[in-house]
Amino acid sequence: MTKKQKKIEEFLELPKNKLLEEFGRGSHIPGSGSAAALSSLIGIELLRTVSKLTQTKSTYAKHHSQMAYIQKELEEKYKPEIVQIFYDDSTEFAKASEYRIL
Repeated sequence: MTKKQKKIEEFLELPKNKLLEEFGRGSHIPGSGSAAALSSLIGIELLRTVSKLTQTKSTYAKHHSQMAYIQKELEEKYKPEIVQIFYDDSTEFAKASEYRIL
C-alpha cells in the first residue's frame, strides 16, 4: 500500500475539522465525488436518527416495523456502500491524477 493509498483510507477517520481542511486544501484528493459521498453519509446518519426516534414513540407504533427495516437497510446496506464509494472515488481519482502527471 502506497503512502497516498493509506492516506485515502484514513480520510473518514479524521476529525471533522481536519477532513474539512483536507477538502479545502486545494488538492484533488479528496475531491467533489468524495464530498458528495460524505454528504450522503450525513443524510444516512440523519435518517437513522429519525428512524430510531420514531421507534421510541408509541404514537408511531404502527410504523415501528417499517422504521426498524429502514434502519437496518441504512446500517447494513447503504452506509457500507456509500463508504466504499467514498474510498473508491478518492482512490481512482488519485490514480487518474498520477497518470496525468506522467
